[in-house]
Amino acid sequence: MIEDESDATGLDRRRALKQITFALGAAWALPLLKGLSPQALLAQGRAIHHHIASRSTDALRAASEAHPFFTPHQFETVDVICEMIIPQTKTPGARAAKAPQFIDLLLAERETQMQEEINAGLKWLDQRSRELFGKVFVGASSGQQIELLTRISSPGSSEAALGQVFFNRIKNLTVFAYYTSKEGLEQELGYAGPSGIGTYEGSAPVT
Repeated sequence: MIEDESDATGLDRRRALKQITFALGAAWALPLLKGLSPQALLAQGRAIHHHIASRSTDALRAASEAHPFFTPHQFETVDVICEMIIPQTKTPGARAAKAPQFIDLLLAERETQMQEEINAGLKWLDQRSRELFGKVFVGASSGQQIELLTRISSPGSSEAALGQVFFNRIKNLTVFAYYTSKEGLEQELGYAGPSGIGTYEGSAPVT
Protein backbone atom coordinates (compact mmCIF):
# COMPACT_ATOMS: atom_id res chain seq x y z
CA MET A 1 0.00 0.00 0.00
CA ILE A 2 1.30 3.42 -1.01
CA GLU A 3 0.59 6.01 1.61
CA ASP A 4 2.59 8.94 0.30
CA GLU A 5 0.75 10.78 -2.46
CA SER A 6 3.97 11.89 -4.12
CA ASP A 7 5.09 8.26 -4.33
CA ALA A 8 1.80 7.31 -5.95
CA THR A 9 2.18 10.10 -8.49
CA GLY A 10 5.70 8.99 -9.28
CA LEU A 11 4.56 5.40 -9.71
CA ASP A 12 1.75 6.45 -12.05
CA ARG A 13 4.21 8.48 -14.07
CA ARG A 14 6.70 5.61 -14.31
CA ARG A 15 3.95 3.19 -15.29
CA ALA A 16 2.68 5.59 -17.94
CA LEU A 17 6.16 6.10 -19.38
CA LYS A 18 6.68 2.34 -19.50
CA GLN A 19 3.43 1.92 -21.42
CA ILE A 20 4.32 4.73 -23.79
CA THR A 21 7.82 3.32 -24.33
CA PHE A 22 6.36 -0.08 -25.24
CA ALA A 23 3.67 1.38 -27.50
CA LEU A 24 6.06 3.71 -29.30
CA GLY A 25 8.87 1.19 -29.66
CA ALA A 26 8.54 1.05 -33.45
CA ALA A 27 8.63 4.83 -33.75
CA TRP A 28 12.35 4.89 -32.90
CA ALA A 29 12.99 3.49 -36.38
CA LEU A 30 11.99 6.84 -37.86
CA PRO A 31 15.05 9.00 -38.67
CA LEU A 32 13.68 12.09 -36.93
CA LEU A 33 12.99 10.27 -33.67
CA LYS A 34 16.12 8.18 -33.14
CA GLY A 35 17.67 8.73 -29.74
CA LEU A 36 14.69 10.59 -28.27
CA SER A 37 13.45 9.77 -24.78
CA PRO A 38 9.82 8.65 -24.21
CA GLN A 39 9.08 12.13 -22.86
CA ALA A 40 10.53 13.74 -25.99
CA LEU A 41 8.63 11.35 -28.28
CA LEU A 42 5.40 12.22 -26.51
CA ALA A 43 6.17 15.93 -26.74
CA GLN A 44 6.87 15.67 -30.48
CA GLY A 45 3.59 13.85 -31.09
CA ARG A 46 1.55 16.17 -28.90
CA ALA A 47 2.90 19.19 -30.75
CA ILE A 48 1.81 17.77 -34.10
CA HIS A 49 -1.65 16.83 -32.80
CA HIS A 50 -2.01 20.33 -31.38
CA HIS A 51 -1.12 21.77 -34.79
CA ILE A 52 -3.73 19.55 -36.44
CA ALA A 53 -6.35 20.80 -34.00
CA SER A 54 -5.39 24.40 -34.72
CA ARG A 55 -5.91 23.81 -38.45
CA SER A 56 -9.47 22.64 -37.82
CA THR A 57 -10.92 26.06 -37.03
CA ASP A 58 -13.96 27.42 -38.86
CA ALA A 59 -11.71 29.75 -40.84
CA LEU A 60 -9.84 26.78 -42.31
CA ARG A 61 -12.71 24.31 -42.57
CA ALA A 62 -13.58 25.43 -46.10
CA ALA A 63 -10.22 24.05 -47.18
CA SER A 64 -10.28 21.10 -44.80
CA GLU A 65 -9.63 18.61 -47.61
CA ALA A 66 -6.41 20.34 -48.61
CA HIS A 67 -3.37 18.47 -47.35
CA PRO A 68 0.11 19.93 -46.93
CA PHE A 69 1.90 16.91 -48.45
CA PHE A 70 -0.41 14.24 -49.87
CA THR A 71 -2.60 14.53 -52.94
CA PRO A 72 -6.29 13.68 -52.25
CA HIS A 73 -5.76 10.18 -53.69
CA GLN A 74 -2.61 9.60 -51.65
CA PHE A 75 -4.35 10.78 -48.50
CA GLU A 76 -7.26 8.41 -49.10
CA THR A 77 -4.80 5.54 -49.56
CA VAL A 78 -2.91 6.36 -46.35
CA ASP A 79 -6.22 6.77 -44.50
CA VAL A 80 -7.25 3.23 -45.49
CA ILE A 81 -3.87 1.76 -44.54
CA CYS A 82 -3.78 3.50 -41.16
CA GLU A 83 -7.21 2.20 -40.21
CA MET A 84 -6.21 -1.31 -41.27
CA ILE A 85 -3.12 -1.11 -39.06
CA ILE A 86 -5.07 0.13 -36.02
CA PRO A 87 -8.79 -0.50 -36.67
CA GLN A 88 -11.60 0.76 -34.52
CA THR A 89 -12.71 -1.87 -32.01
CA LYS A 90 -13.95 -1.09 -28.52
CA THR A 91 -11.55 1.85 -28.66
CA PRO A 92 -11.05 4.38 -31.47
CA GLY A 93 -8.90 3.44 -34.44
CA ALA A 94 -6.20 5.33 -36.29
CA ARG A 95 -8.70 7.33 -38.33
CA ALA A 96 -10.46 8.68 -35.23
CA ALA A 97 -7.06 9.64 -33.81
CA LYS A 98 -6.34 11.61 -37.01
CA ALA A 99 -3.30 9.48 -37.80
CA PRO A 100 -3.49 10.21 -41.57
CA GLN A 101 -3.51 13.98 -40.92
CA PHE A 102 -0.64 13.51 -38.46
CA ILE A 103 1.46 11.65 -41.05
CA ASP A 104 0.62 14.22 -43.71
CA LEU A 105 1.78 17.10 -41.52
CA LEU A 106 4.83 15.25 -40.22
CA LEU A 107 6.04 14.50 -43.74
CA ALA A 108 5.38 18.05 -44.90
CA GLU A 109 7.18 19.81 -42.05
CA ARG A 110 9.55 17.45 -40.24
CA GLU A 111 10.29 14.19 -42.07
CA THR A 112 11.10 15.79 -45.40
CA GLN A 113 13.85 13.24 -46.06
CA MET A 114 11.14 10.55 -46.30
CA GLN A 115 8.94 12.35 -48.82
CA GLU A 116 10.38 10.73 -51.94
CA GLU A 117 10.35 7.32 -50.28
CA ILE A 118 6.67 7.59 -49.30
CA ASN A 119 5.63 8.95 -52.70
CA ALA A 120 7.44 6.11 -54.46
CA GLY A 121 5.87 3.58 -52.10
CA LEU A 122 2.34 4.85 -52.72
CA LYS A 123 2.92 4.70 -56.48
CA TRP A 124 4.27 1.16 -56.18
CA LEU A 125 1.29 0.09 -54.04
CA ASP A 126 -1.22 1.18 -56.69
CA GLN A 127 0.81 -0.45 -59.44
CA ARG A 128 1.05 -3.74 -57.55
CA SER A 129 -2.66 -3.64 -56.73
CA ARG A 130 -3.46 -3.19 -60.43
CA GLU A 131 -1.24 -6.17 -61.30
CA LEU A 132 -2.97 -8.39 -58.75
CA PHE A 133 -6.55 -7.14 -58.76
CA GLY A 134 -6.96 -4.82 -61.73
CA LYS A 135 -7.64 -1.84 -59.45
CA VAL A 136 -5.71 0.76 -57.48
CA PHE A 137 -5.39 0.01 -53.79
CA VAL A 138 -8.35 2.08 -52.58
CA GLY A 139 -10.53 0.57 -55.33
CA ALA A 140 -9.79 -2.99 -54.25
CA SER A 141 -11.98 -4.88 -51.79
CA SER A 142 -11.01 -4.93 -48.13
CA GLY A 143 -10.05 -8.58 -48.51
CA GLN A 144 -7.77 -7.76 -51.42
CA GLN A 145 -6.25 -4.86 -49.52
CA ILE A 146 -5.51 -7.13 -46.56
CA GLU A 147 -4.04 -9.74 -48.90
CA LEU A 148 -1.65 -7.24 -50.46
CA LEU A 149 -0.50 -5.74 -47.16
CA THR A 150 -0.03 -9.25 -45.77
CA ARG A 151 2.10 -10.19 -48.78
CA ILE A 152 4.24 -7.09 -48.21
CA SER A 153 4.68 -7.52 -44.46
CA SER A 154 5.06 -11.30 -44.13
CA PRO A 155 8.51 -12.61 -43.08
CA GLY A 156 10.51 -13.57 -46.15
CA SER A 157 8.20 -11.57 -48.41
CA SER A 158 9.00 -11.80 -52.10
CA GLU A 159 7.44 -8.41 -52.78
CA ALA A 160 9.67 -5.55 -53.88
CA ALA A 161 11.89 -4.03 -51.21
CA LEU A 162 10.38 -0.64 -52.04
CA GLY A 163 6.94 -1.88 -50.98
CA GLN A 164 8.26 -3.51 -47.82
CA VAL A 165 10.14 -0.39 -46.71
CA PHE A 166 7.13 1.80 -47.51
CA PHE A 167 4.71 -0.27 -45.45
CA ASN A 168 7.14 -0.45 -42.53
CA ARG A 169 7.46 3.34 -42.56
CA ILE A 170 3.70 3.87 -42.68
CA LYS A 171 3.19 1.36 -39.89
CA ASN A 172 5.71 3.11 -37.65
CA LEU A 173 4.24 6.52 -38.45
CA THR A 174 0.74 5.25 -37.67
CA VAL A 175 1.84 3.86 -34.30
CA PHE A 176 3.59 7.13 -33.44
CA ALA A 177 0.53 9.16 -34.44
CA TYR A 178 -1.91 6.95 -32.56
CA TYR A 179 -0.10 6.56 -29.26
CA THR A 180 0.61 10.27 -28.93
CA SER A 181 -3.06 11.14 -29.55
CA LYS A 182 -5.75 11.60 -26.93
CA GLU A 183 -7.49 8.47 -28.24
CA GLY A 184 -4.39 6.31 -28.08
CA LEU A 185 -3.15 7.58 -24.72
CA GLU A 186 -6.39 7.78 -22.79
CA GLN A 187 -8.75 5.28 -24.39
CA GLU A 188 -6.32 2.59 -25.56
CA LEU A 189 -3.59 2.79 -22.90
CA GLY A 190 -5.93 4.02 -20.16
CA TYR A 191 -3.56 6.89 -19.42
CA ALA A 192 -5.74 9.49 -17.68
CA GLY A 193 -3.30 12.35 -18.09
CA PRO A 194 0.46 12.83 -18.10
CA SER A 195 0.69 14.42 -14.66
CA GLY A 196 4.44 14.07 -14.59
CA ILE A 197 5.01 14.94 -18.24
CA GLY A 198 2.73 17.90 -18.87
CA THR A 199 -0.88 18.56 -19.73
CA TYR A 200 -2.17 16.78 -22.81
CA GLU A 201 -3.46 19.30 -25.33
CA GLY A 202 -3.28 17.42 -28.62
CA SER A 203 -6.99 17.36 -29.38
CA ALA A 204 -7.99 20.55 -27.58
CA PRO A 205 -10.53 22.62 -29.52
CA VAL A 206 -9.15 25.89 -30.82
CA THR A 207 -11.36 28.97 -30.69
